[in-house]
Amino acid sequence: MSYEIKIGKHSIMLNNYVGSVTAPNTQIGVLFKGMSDAFVGLRTVAQQAEAEADLMDAIRNDPDLNEQAKNRRTSEARNPDTLRRFSRGIAVVNEQAGNILDYLQNKLAPVKPLAAEDIQGFLRDSEMRQAFARLDRLSREKMLVSMHGGKHSELGDALLRGHPICSGVDTEQLKRLAFSRISADNAPVINAVDELVSAVKKDTLQLTAIRTWYANLIFGSSDDPADVIPRMTSLDALADYVGSMKKISLRQGKEDEQQAA
Repeated sequence: MSYEIKIGKHSIMLNNYVGSVTAPNTQIGVLFKGMSDAFVGLRTVAQQAEAEADLMDAIRNDPDLNEQAKNRRTSEARNPDTLRRFSRGIAVVNEQAGNILDYLQNKLAPVKPLAAEDIQGFLRDSEMRQAFARLDRLSREKMLVSMHGGKHSELGDALLRGHPICSGVDTEQLKRLAFSRISADNAPVINAVDELVSAVKKDTLQLTAIRTWYANLIFGSSDDPADVIPRMTSLDALADYVGSMKKISLRQGKEDEQQAA
């Protein structure tokens, strides 16, 4: 649902971009709802700002008041706390972005762990890691490149389930392999988060415009909303992270299409 907000001579249609993004699973759905709720709070603040702006406009146009009375009542109607509520709401949005980033970095497993009683699985993993460790450096690097491309999945599983020292890879190589595996195996989540980040930016631009117009109204300033976009470090980090994951996922998809052809 969209609706118009007017502040002085400015107006904008508020569109619920974040609320239109569909979560691919229950876990990420909880996080998406947290982000959506944060914007519900911000839109409530926007409506409050509009009401206060309307009140100040009515005071200024009241023919029964002299100039001194208009200035006094307009000053009384100004509410800097509305601006602080905008800032707090943006901080909540940034916090929710951090929660989603934490989910992507720490909750998405690159490989399924073996069951405790799967002795054969543990032995197979150990043998594959030992075989990989016996390869020369160039051969190991070629195999790693292939695993980044989605090949040798069983070997990749074995490496990811073991300590780097067991297979001759370093920690950074194993981290990159895990990142590739997560990217390849969680395309729906990656695409949904990428869509959410875009929606958050759109909604934030609209609400920043409202906040700026309201601040200009109560302080007599003339700031341009484009010059006062809030800094959201967690959202930027989430955008960078999911962008990297999406590139890997798209690259893997192209390689699969080439192999099929």
